[in-house]
Amino acid sequence: MTSLHILRLDDNAINGSIPEEIGSLSSLKELDLSKNSLTGPIPASIWNMSNLSLVYLFKNELTGTLHLQFNNLTGPIPASIGNLGNLTILAIFENNFYGSISPTLINLTKHTLLDVQQNQLSGPIPPEIGKLKLLFKLGLFVNNLNGSIPGEFKNLTTLQNLGVSSNILSCYIPQDICTGGLLVNFTAHENYFIGSIPKSFRNCATSYRVRLDKNQSSGNISEDLGIYPHLNYIDLSYNNFYGEFYQKWGQCQRLQSLKISNNRISGGIPS
Repeated sequence: MTSLHILRLDDNAINGSIPEEIGSLSSLKELDLSKNSLTGPIPASIWNMSNLSLVYLFKNELTGTLHLQFNNLTGPIPASIGNLGNLTILAIFENNFYGSISPTLINLTKHTLLDVQQNQLSGPIPPEIGKLKLLFKLGLFVNNLNGSIPGEFKNLTTLQNLGVSSNILSCYIPQDICTGGLLVNFTAHENYFIGSIPKSFRNCATSYRVRLDKNQSSGNISEDLGIYPHLNYIDLSYNNFYGEFYQKWGQCQRLQSLKISNNRISGGIPS
């Protein structure tokens, strides 16, 4: 039915999965399958329907992921996304979404990945995100978010990737940001953070890439770091760190990039 423009099957008792063949409806503009008993993942073919402008899938038992990245979607992120209780991945980066991040995301308790980077989002980071205990990746960078990183992030003990760079964030980075000890990538550069490197970072041996450059952070660099056997890249430049060159850098044998320029480091370079 390649000429079909509107398909509305909402508010029935339809069960089973959404067929992959629905992507063949090349002229479809509106799709409403809400308020049914549909199960399984959302077929990837839906996101290839170039004429589709309205999609309603709420109040079903759908699982899986929602990928909407690399588009020109605009407007606020719908608070109703919080109704997709079985959603595990929400990727809407590199669009034109604006407004605040809705606290209704707390309802996505099965969420493992939330990526809203490179939009025009503003306002504070909702502390409710700290209740998504299965989250392993959180991408918030290149937006206009302000305020601080919520202290509730200490509850994200499975978090491996955290990106908050290129925002307007300030205050202290929570000292227990790496409580789970699994943080691999942590990027917080180009903000207005103050204070020292979080204490929990000393024991974050999983670290591979760390960027805290271009902030207003301070502290004794020779006391605030640990040993990182997997560390490949670290940039602490353009801050107010002081103290002598960290004596244990030589034990980070996978290190390829070490950047600490434009600070107040003193003393000699260890052999």
